[in-house]
Amino acid sequence: MTLRTCERENEMLTVLRSGGWPAAADAELRTHVAGCASCSEVMRVKAGLMQMRAETMSAAPLETAGVLWWKAQVRRRYAAQRRLEKPVRGAQVFALLVGLAAGLGLLASQAGNGGWLEWLRQVPETGMEWSSAWSGPGWGLIVAVGALAVLGGLVLYLAAGAGED
Repeated sequence: MTLRTCERENEMLTVLRSGGWPAAADAELRTHVAGCASCSEVMRVKAGLMQMRAETMSAAPLETAGVLWWKAQVRRRYAAQRRLEKPVRGAQVFALLVGLAAGLGLLASQAGNGGWLEWLRQVPETGMEWSSAWSGPGWGLIVAVGALAVLGGLVLYLAAGAGED
């Protein structure tokens, strides 16, 4: 390949890009390209590149407008879902904390009144069996709070979508 360029190279490239080579070129330009080493080399390379581009473009599958619109809608919905996930997770954590605080507050209020905590301390001293111990004053509350905690955790797990993989 030569490093110097010919003054008629731009003229030849313009005709080549228009797709009219050699029919659209005048006889003088065709004669010049055939005799000029620089122009003929540029012509071969440029024509080869244009041919490869044409083959590649014809082989590339083009999707219909409906498919492109559908993909854009899916991307838009996915982006909106991702934007909304952060506040929803914050609300879930807040609800979990409020539930835990309410449960702990309820347990603390019952323990402060001498309810189930006092009764639990007396179980080993009185020799009560566990079957009758479950009928004491505080166990219904403990079972209810425990069931709420388990169900609340299950709801949070399912709402977060952790089981969808």
